[in-house]
Amino acid sequence: MINADEVYNIICNGSSEERQYLMVQLPKNSMKDTAEGLLHSGNPVTVLMAFGSLLLSYVHGADCATGEVLGKALYRYGKELFLTGEYPDLYLMTVLGFAHSYVTALNNLSKFEIALEFVEDELPLWEEYEEHQDKLNPHERASFSDNMKSILVAKIGILVNLGRLDDADLLAENRSRVEGNWSSDIELKRLIRIIKDRKTSVSDLARDDSTIITESKERQGESNKSILDSLKIMMDQSGLDSELIDNLSKSSEIDPNTQSGYDNLEDILTQGESFLQKGGGTETNEISIRQTIRRASGIFVDNQPSGKQILDSLDKLTNALKLAKDVRNNVLINDAYYGLYLCYSRLHSSSEAADQLINLRKNLELTRKGIADPLERGGVFSTYPYLFYSSVEHLYKANREDDMLDAIEGSKGRTIIDSLEKESLRNYSDFELYNIRERLHPLLLRENAHYISYHVDDDDIYISLVTKSGVISSHQVPFGKNLLERWFLKNLHNPASWNDQFIKTYIIKELGPLVSFLKPFIEEGVIEENDHICYSADHLLYLFPLHFLKIGSKSLIDLFTVSRIHNAGHLISLLSKPLKRPDRCLTVEVPSQTDLKKPEIVSDFSVSANLLEQKFGLGHQHLHHSEASRDAVLSKCQKNQLIHFATHGFFPKSDNPFSNSGLLIAYNGKLPHLYLNDPDYKYVDEGEHLLSPERILNEVYNFVDIDQSHISLQACVAGYAREGIAGDALGIEWAFMQRGASSMTSTFWNIALTNANDFYKSFYEEWIDKRSSRAEAHRKSILKLKNSKHSSNLPSEFYWAGYGLIGDWR
Repeated sequence: MINADEVYNIICNGSSEERQYLMVQLPKNSMKDTAEGLLHSGNPVTVLMAFGSLLLSYVHGADCATGEVLGKALYRYGKELFLTGEYPDLYLMTVLGFAHSYVTALNNLSKFEIALEFVEDELPLWEEYEEHQDKLNPHERASFSDNMKSILVAKIGILVNLGRLDDADLLAENRSRVEGNWSSDIELKRLIRIIKDRKTSVSDLARDDSTIITESKERQGESNKSILDSLKIMMDQSGLDSELIDNLSKSSEIDPNTQSGYDNLEDILTQGESFLQKGGGTETNEISIRQTIRRASGIFVDNQPSGKQILDSLDKLTNALKLAKDVRNNVLINDAYYGLYLCYSRLHSSSEAADQLINLRKNLELTRKGIADPLERGGVFSTYPYLFYSSVEHLYKANREDDMLDAIEGSKGRTIIDSLEKESLRNYSDFELYNIRERLHPLLLRENAHYISYHVDDDDIYISLVTKSGVISSHQVPFGKNLLERWFLKNLHNPASWNDQFIKTYIIKELGPLVSFLKPFIEEGVIEENDHICYSADHLLYLFPLHFLKIGSKSLIDLFTVSRIHNAGHLISLLSKPLKRPDRCLTVEVPSQTDLKKPEIVSDFSVSANLLEQKFGLGHQHLHHSEASRDAVLSKCQKNQLIHFATHGFFPKSDNPFSNSGLLIAYNGKLPHLYLNDPDYKYVDEGEHLLSPERILNEVYNFVDIDQSHISLQACVAGYAREGIAGDALGIEWAFMQRGASSMTSTFWNIALTNANDFYKSFYEEWIDKRSSRAEAHRKSILKLKNSKHSSNLPSEFYWAGYGLIGDWR
């Protein structure tokens, strides 16, 4: 095929014979006979329209390479003719149509950078007429507007494919400018869905399997409608199969997860793609590569293929991956990686299967980095919801312990480290992704500490341990989400619900393997008594204080100091900073309106504030009762500060904790009411009595910087969290950590106020007066409660195990 400059010269300056010869050399096209008849005219516009009549078929799949060359030449010539003003029959909408065809060809060939450069170079000219439509023929204004919308929608698609999701989202938000053209609205809807999926707020709750399947079917339906849209654009082409359009219109109702449904859908899509390619299909473009990947991966749908079938698919997918890389189409590259993973998995080649998932994850990370707001990165991995579960499983089977740790850490919510990176302009992002052991080891060695990371699957929990000596080991425990969710529904994570010794013994024994795997390391001296254990929980393990579990006859807290962290990246960033102790203090004391009727309770709320006033003197600020509104609290939060909340806490049973959990504070001069017996009450309906994660992170309060501060949450259920779509532990701790808090103490259940006062009295004496580390102060305070006598019949764990240390333990 000759190049665009040569085609331009022939169309613009060639003789009738040269144009006829060019027409003959072009690939098969149903419009050729009509087009050839127009070439005898010497009218430039007629010549332009003759070649232009071939474009749609080429650019939509019949021969995209030809469409690229022809489209570029026709747009250049058409633009020149239009700007002369000498051809009143040549409308700008026609010229813009050539531009759109050229861009469509480039997109189908995955030449996204070239397409974007072209659109941005030419856009100022088109926008001049968009803003001053009086320059246009009245008959073409509406059509010109439609063509502009098509071009802008194409630009959104280009930006999405280049991973520039923020820019794509910004353009898509201008609905009046991009919406309203029937021929591009379906594609616009599909692109908006992609942007929404990938830029999902990390505060959205994790989705269950049924939701994942539903969303997958919706995405498939939108993809099918996009092909239908291409067919409609070509309505004037001969050979259109109306039955095919009817079938494709109904294809969104087909369930592709059954063999019959998949086969039916595959048949319809193949017919549609064959029509778009006009019976061709030999050219390497987005359609042909997508078709190869879909067919090769489709052998696994509701089916156990033979070894020969799998090897055949493996070969096809390997070739498709190469082609997808050649055209730099990330969507196709990702789908090829996932198809290769399926093949290797069924061949029981765990290491090779894991490699494909690692490659897929690295590719998705590029998309993730293209989203500037850390709170909008929740949906990047949602297209492949089992990516991390499958990665961890196969890496465990392959004994690739370093890679397994990296996969576990990759699955955990990373919003805290992203937020700290954004606020401080430090680049922590690589610290949490790969080579975790290498980065952790020197820090753990320095602090006599060991790191445990948990990954909870449906029926198993996978564990990675990194010791201070750099030893790494992996373990599997044969229970997972299913058991933890049953226990959560029965409130068994709270010792107050252990109504007899049998339940207590059963729970501690069942959870025991989560820490008992440490025993050989202790016996060998790799882990020594009084070392520090820092762990990162997952899923509902956030609700269980692991320090009450036993190794032999002793609880974990008897042997070690213990703390929790959100992920290894966060831990690395904290331990990489110099240690600072708070040099000032803020106490927030807010009982409820009901508490005011009981003076002894009101008095108990003030115990810690009075204690800290004695310790900090003039460095102490106190917000008392109705003074403690959201504005007052957040405005007084500072760096390098001890912030103590003595309030009530709230966490919903099923609602999203991002907006409906947190600390109850004053609002409008009034104390909060208590609705703690209604686990689904919406405190957002009570004005601003709830200091929720959403309100802490609200942009209005970007001035709140509590870097190097410690926060004590003397409030019920303050340590509760629920997993978000991006793996974050959504709760009040998560929000404060994003604001820069270096450490926190919080609660695992509804604590007794007097018991909490005893804990904090001891904690502050050890940490502030005796200058112990946070970890030592935490452990000694818990052991003091553990060895005390309690008057009620509740299990002793209720009184001593409910206080957790989070973050920097130094």
